[in-house]
Amino acid sequence: MLSLRCVPNHYTFPFVLKACGVLPSFRSGSAVHGVISTVGLDSNVFVCNVLVAMYSRCGELDDARQVFEEMRDRGICDIVS
Repeated sequence: MLSLRCVPNHYTFPFVLKACGVLPSFRSGSAVHGVISTVGLDSNVFVCNVLVAMYSRCGELDDARQVFEEMRDRGICDIVS
């Protein structure tokens, strides 16, 4: 998508991150996290929840906790978060 200059959005990233968690591919997931930060979706609660899940599935619990702690709107998705 990026090579076609099509910017992924808050609907696209959860699917990509879920695939990274299922593989599990910490390296790819971490790279996707970088793109998420670059496009400004690192404060989207739904994207952050999937980031937490991806890092957890990859065994990177410190990274999962850091994303969780930095979430601004945890109250919106209390049950999921």
